[in-house]
Amino acid sequence: MDLSGSGLVRNNKYINDCSFSEFDLIKRKNDLKILSELYPHLCPSMIELAWNYCNMHTEEQLQQIIKNKEFEKPNMKQMGGVYQGCSVEKSLESLEENIDNI
Repeated sequence: MDLSGSGLVRNNKYINDCSFSEFDLIKRKNDLKILSELYPHLCPSMIELAWNYCNMHTEEQLQQIIKNKEFEKPNMKQMGGVYQGCSVEKSLESLEENIDNI
C-alpha cells in the first residue's frame, strides 16, 4: 500500500511501554532470540509477553505465583445468564417525531 503524499507516517521504532532501560532492551532482544530458538512452536508475541512479565516481577513474587498456582485458578467472572428484560422510557412514536423535526 502506497502511503506517499497521504501525510500518514509509519512508526517503525519499538515503543518502550514497560519503561525498560537500554540495558534491559538489549538483554530482552538477546533473550527473545534464544527463547524463540528453544521454543519454536510458541508464538513470538507470547514469548515477549512472558519475558516482560517475568522481568517486571521479582523472583519471590514469581515463586509465590507458582506456589499459589494463580494462573491455574478458574476464572471467577460469571459467564452467560438469563436476560431479565428492560423498560422503554420513550415510545417509538415520540422518537419518530423527533427525527422528523430534525
